[in-house]
Amino acid sequence: MKLSEISQYWATKEFATFEESKDGISINAPFGAKDFTIKMNKRFANPVLHHNNEIKKLSKVADTQLTSNSFIRDKGVTIACFDLPKGKSELRSS
Repeated sequence: MKLSEISQYWATKEFATFEESKDGISINAPFGAKDFTIKMNKRFANPVLHHNNEIKKLSKVADTQLTSNSFIRDKGVTIACFDLPKGKSELRSS
């Protein structure tokens, strides 16, 4: 990862806002970030990232195999990794 990508990731982490919604989590990110990873105290059956008219399904993987566009579930939490686009997105179960 380049220094510019690390800087963008941390700026996104610092300034993005997250709101729990009925169906999932709404995200408002002033910057996009590659391989953005979040831990949620919510079990998602099959997480899907919605941004504008695009839908990106995340794949379930083993604990040690978390990569871009994937998720793991463990003891009531979901950890998801995805390319977070700039603007408003929503992560919810499909």
